[in-house]
Amino acid sequence: MSKIPFREKISCTVQDAQQATGISRRKLFELLPEIESKKVGRRRLILVRSLIERLEGGGEVTEAHPAL
Repeated sequence: MSKIPFREKISCTVQDAQQATGISRRKLFELLPEIESKKVGRRRLILVRSLIERLEGGGEVTEAHPAL
């Protein structure tokens, strides 16, 4: 069975989205109002098309980091 490229997937888990984008779990959940997702049982599935559109569509995605 061959692995499906991320861009060709219909949906992904939050963990898959984190790995593919480098965005933290917390930031992904903050972006959920702007990204289509579905709850399946206890799982949250993010629609890959929506995630890519949000990230490529402009607008800054920032994460606040506490000062060291």
